[in-house]
Amino acid sequence: MKKLLHIFKNLRFQRKIIAISLLISLIPTALLGLFSYTQMRTLLIDREKTAIQETLNQEVIQLDYKINSFLSTMNQITWNENIRLALSKNYDSNFDMYLTYRDTIDPLFLTIRSLNTDITAITIYTDVNIYPHGQTLRTLTDAQNQIWYDQACQTTTPFFSLSSDGQTLYLIDRIHYTHVPYTSMICMTIDLSASMQNADSLFNNNYGFLLANASGETIYSYTNLPEASLTTDMSCDMLFNDDLTGYITETETLSNTGWNVFLYRPARFISSAASRITYIVWGMILLCIVLIFFVSILLSKVIVAPIETLSAGMRQVESGNYEVAIYCDSKDEIGQLILSFQKMVETINNLIN
Repeated sequence: MKKLLHIFKNLRFQRKIIAISLLISLIPTALLGLFSYTQMRTLLIDREKTAIQETLNQEVIQLDYKINSFLSTMNQITWNENIRLALSKNYDSNFDMYLTYRDTIDPLFLTIRSLNTDITAITIYTDVNIYPHGQTLRTLTDAQNQIWYDQACQTTTPFFSLSSDGQTLYLIDRIHYTHVPYTSMICMTIDLSASMQNADSLFNNNYGFLLANASGETIYSYTNLPEASLTTDMSCDMLFNDDLTGYITETETLSNTGWNVFLYRPARFISSAASRITYIVWGMILLCIVLIFFVSILLSKVIVAPIETLSAGMRQVESGNYEVAIYCDSKDEIGQLILSFQKMVETINNLIN
């Protein structure tokens, strides 16, 4: 610091003015540029949060609608009186079974599947004395190997279950009888990827989507982020507790199932969208510094010119020339100094003469 002060003291007056002008103007210019960049980045992140939240709300509405449609379809089957009667009587002949399939079960299931293409199969598992019919009706013993069987035996409300490969979603419900010694379960097979196809096109790129049940188990996840190794380890707890640094995350809960829906994007991709504006801001700052430099040179010349004129007059007086004449039309301190010097030289010249 002492060396810098020493160098600054020994600078010429004009260079001191230029250095002071640049330093004084550079500080507010740099602060203004930094403030503009920070505010711009904050606005972009806030805008992105709003966009993510609105997109997530739309996706949640669609998922709620689909789940409601699945549940309504299941209720349509379980509380269908014809289905209940067909699964609660003893059949005396194969022809009666054929009529039940042809007139009751098959038309209903075909209609449901044609109206909702996400449903790939509907299967009834029952211990009624009726022959199996393809994937439409199976014996109750066939359901014992399914991953949802134990839960279906313990609950009386419809529930969802995920397949072991994570590609299929099952909706299971029991048909409730009164004073009938039969047990019947309906399993609706849902193509998970087809039901979640909207989640694969929420944004063009650089985002992640995750659907988890109330227990925190991942039901469906999608990401097109370049950090694939990071996103594969992302869990519901990390997203729910916002433990991801450098990510913008939003979450919503589905109304009927209590499932959590997460949508996240890296903040650095959002900031990179402002790179062009950032270059413009710093370019303007650099241009301002160049303009300030040239303006400082011009102003320093205007300020230093009278002082240099006074210095030249002093050198002439030192050499013995008392006839020197210096004029300055300014009324500032330098002008008053030059006027006083001129009067002093004239007085000295008169005294010598």
